[in-house]
Amino acid sequence: MFAFLTGCKEDSSPVSSVVSNSVEDTWVNEGGFEMTFNVNGTVTGSRVDYSNELLTRYGKPAQIWTFNATHILIDGNPAFPYTVNNDTLTLKHIDGEETVLTKK
Repeated sequence: MFAFLTGCKEDSSPVSSVVSNSVEDTWVNEGGFEMTFNVNGTVTGSRVDYSNELLTRYGKPAQIWTFNATHILIDGNPAFPYTVNNDTLTLKHIDGEETVLTKK
């Protein structure tokens, strides 16, 4: 039997910068709307509050906003696909327009 051992010194590995694409944070757009992606999977903030305020004003129930790895879900239905790149979160709307938010 043969045993091969290999190793490397600690300084032989290149150092790479860490890119954070975590969505769990508070994001704001240039219009001042805030969205917070909470660790428990819910989305809260002024954008959600505004949407729910309009619904309840017209006798409709408030919606529950959550998220998964690629979409904001409203009442469990995919509503806004999103991508995160460092400090920028981009939401895509049904009409193809995009809203760009940055970490607060």
